[in-house]
Amino acid sequence: MKSARVRVVGGVPRIEVDGKPTRARIFWGGASASPVPIGAEREIAFSFVAPLTTETATIHFRFGQELGKVGVRGVRIVEAGSGQEVLGAQPVWKVWPPSEESRVVFGEGGFAAQVIAPPPGKEWPDFHVFHEHQLKLTKGKTYHVRLRADATPARSLTVALYQPGTTYTFLAGPSVQFESQVKLAAAAGVNIVSFEVALPWPAPGEPLDYRASDAACERVLAANPKALLLPRIGVYPPPHWLKSHPDEVMRWDDGAHGGGMASAASVAYQRDGAERLAALVTHLEAMFGERVIGYHPTGQNTGEWFWMDSWTGALPGYAACDRTAWDAWRAAQKLPPAPVPTPAERKAKTPSPTVIDFHRFLSESIADAALAMASAVRKASKGKKLSLLFYGYGFEFAPMPSGPANSGHYALHKLLASPAVDILCGPFSYFERSVGGVGPVMSAAESVLATGKLWLNEDDTRTYLAKERTFPGWDSGADTVENTLGILRRNLAQNACRNHATWWMDLPGTGWFDDPKLWEELRKFVAWDDYFLAHPTPFRPEIALVLDETAVYGLSPNAAQNAPLSTTRKALGLVGAPYGQYLLDDVLAGRCPAKLLVVVLSQALLPERRAALERAAKGKVIYFLNERGTSTEDLRTAARQAKVHFYVQTEAVVFANGPLLAIHAVKDGPVDVVMKPGSKPVTLTLKKGETRILGSPRVTG
Repeated sequence: MKSARVRVVGGVPRIEVDGKPTRARIFWGGASASPVPIGAEREIAFSFVAPLTTETATIHFRFGQELGKVGVRGVRIVEAGSGQEVLGAQPVWKVWPPSEESRVVFGEGGFAAQVIAPPPGKEWPDFHVFHEHQLKLTKGKTYHVRLRADATPARSLTVALYQPGTTYTFLAGPSVQFESQVKLAAAAGVNIVSFEVALPWPAPGEPLDYRASDAACERVLAANPKALLLPRIGVYPPPHWLKSHPDEVMRWDDGAHGGGMASAASVAYQRDGAERLAALVTHLEAMFGERVIGYHPTGQNTGEWFWMDSWTGALPGYAACDRTAWDAWRAAQKLPPAPVPTPAERKAKTPSPTVIDFHRFLSESIADAALAMASAVRKASKGKKLSLLFYGYGFEFAPMPSGPANSGHYALHKLLASPAVDILCGPFSYFERSVGGVGPVMSAAESVLATGKLWLNEDDTRTYLAKERTFPGWDSGADTVENTLGILRRNLAQNACRNHATWWMDLPGTGWFDDPKLWEELRKFVAWDDYFLAHPTPFRPEIALVLDETAVYGLSPNAAQNAPLSTTRKALGLVGAPYGQYLLDDVLAGRCPAKLLVVVLSQALLPERRAALERAAKGKVIYFLNERGTSTEDLRTAARQAKVHFYVQTEAVVFANGPLLAIHAVKDGPVDVVMKPGSKPVTLTLKKGETRILGSPRVTG
């Protein structure tokens, strides 16, 4: 592979690899150990081939979040060829966090641990027992692991070996299902594989160590030699950097400091993070360049470039570097100096002009940090590989306790204007993603495509194979094969109609997509993907949901009043006609062909922006939404006024573009479908959660 970039053909952005159009369908996964059920004493045994040579590997035991007692005894790690013991006769065990050490008793080559609940209002710690970092492994050699374990009451135990570093790299464990999913994806025609790669960030004077990074790439290629690698790289400074840069470490309104996180507004972080990222990209290009399709740098909260802990209501922006950056930002905007707004000012019902400016500063600071990393990717890959970022969750953050602007996700316009970004990403919304849900998108995705970039929906649907219940969206997945397929089919149809990219994500790395039946569903969509590659068809819905980022800066921290920013997507999703999502700037520039414009946050829309919209939208119907929100029936009334074509008149989810029409049922019963204006209705009898695909990808006229 010489190059992989996004190119616009026929008005539609698409991935091209060496000039050849490529389906934007991806598998995201990671090697991880599946939890092992334990109750009465049992043996746990597994073997593995060491992916790298090390003298500092460690074995971890995690116990989940169920109360009770766990016993682990007779832990042995033996090199298969020589029979040599790796763990040693008297292993040195430790506890994390150290404050929990009193809950563990050591002996018999193992330990006994008691799992208790955290204090009220506190999160569960990452409580685990681990061996001191001194296990010696040789790349390519086979090792056998054996131990005995019991629990009262019965629970699951997770056993895994890691290579310590800036991030811990998984080496081995029982029931690893990553490789099998890579192979299933390949059999379904999906060769692009995204996965986490450790970012070496040594202390001054220490050498760079790329063993873990290389091993991650080699693991994928061993499972599928034709794989196109898309590394996800967390750009997080290690403890030694944070210690030597105390002014760059995050500080919140309550005085909390650190959290292992540099402020995104830190110039030093942006500089040093980009430098370390560029070094890794340069190395991976030299080692695996023929197989690497692109790079995905991540940062801040969950790697998604929104301010750390902003979902908790904590207010970022009180580090020393934040004050410095705020002063520089105001000077660049030709604004007079002003102190960082106090927490009380930021929590006021009516934001002051300074608070509104600070909201904009928070978003632009995050955007600048993300763009610094994207630019490093672009430069280090010599402009020949894809550059991806999480950003632009404009319709998702309404419930944020401190107000959506404190997320930092409202400078999408900066990323859309940057040549350093090819693809913007975000999960399918965590609202309405379950069986019978409308499956909303987080971003102004049609505005992303209008600038020649791709929008990618991360499909981290909890499938029926999921065992875990401690992650985002765990309560809105599927518990049966049938319901899993209904959700995945709904999401695939939406991606195809709206020309969006997607990856199926095994979020915890425990085999959520390790079933050929699921991949057969994706394989069925190959014909549709091939059709839209051969016949680029821009998505031009008759209804547009419109967001003005500047309006978000003026919102108060009132989740109830801000709710329509997010909830309108459900009401629109049940109208009976497709809708797109746009920034107001695209409406003003004439890049939104919709007949009906549904404009959220009208209560915070600046008068001059509203006047410009009314001038630009002559001949269209504008539906202004304030904090009171709306209903599906009211939206239908506005759509009738705009002469929108309704595919259905009852509540059902509709996606349509070209010859593809998809209906997702939100309840059991008949649905009358009118394919085209004036045509006779076709009656479908559907079950809640079922997705029916109409049309044929063989249609070319």
